[in-house]
Amino acid sequence: MKTKNIELFFISILFTASIVNAQQIEITECSSGKEPWVCYSNELCICRISGICTDGILMIYKGSIQDAFCFPSIEKGIAAIYLDDCNNPREEIKVRASCLEGNSAEKTIKIEEKVERASTTTTIATRETTTIRECSKLGDSCAYQNCCEGLYCCSDMVCKESCEEERSETNLWLIIIPVIGLLIIVASFVIIKRRGEIE
Repeated sequence: MKTKNIELFFISILFTASIVNAQQIEITECSSGKEPWVCYSNELCICRISGICTDGILMIYKGSIQDAFCFPSIEKGIAAIYLDDCNNPREEIKVRASCLEGNSAEKTIKIEEKVERASTTTTIATRETTTIRECSKLGDSCAYQNCCEGLYCCSDMVCKESCEEERSETNLWLIIIPVIGLLIIVASFVIIKRRGEIE
């Protein structure tokens, strides 16, 4: 009887500890700027998570977790939501942090459209400050951030291993123009010489 009571005691302690851990994980703020719990559809949305969170993900959904839009990773207490990677949800979304230590309470984020008044420099600065996406990979756009090491941002704003195609086209014109000029000079010289012979 005593052994059973001890087992029940330890089980209750473990259960209580798991509840405490889960309660320590909390989404403290999500926003695209100064206004808390408001994210703009065309901008990066940053969520901050407090508490110990190992191998954490942020579950983003509307009705239920089973119909989640996407699962951005939580790194050093920060999760970056790129709404265009989450099927561009409208009006509002629900978010919940899920970690090995437990889950956070559900929070609601309002989605708004922002009128493009500010310059794109603001967006670029926001993307560079996040640690989630450090650089653009091969084939990705380099309009918002630098290409990864070894890649070049070409004139079409795409990261490539080299922009040799563009360089070769430019180099080709550097050869063609002098050749055409030389042909014109030779042709002019021949015409002048022939006129001199006729006279």
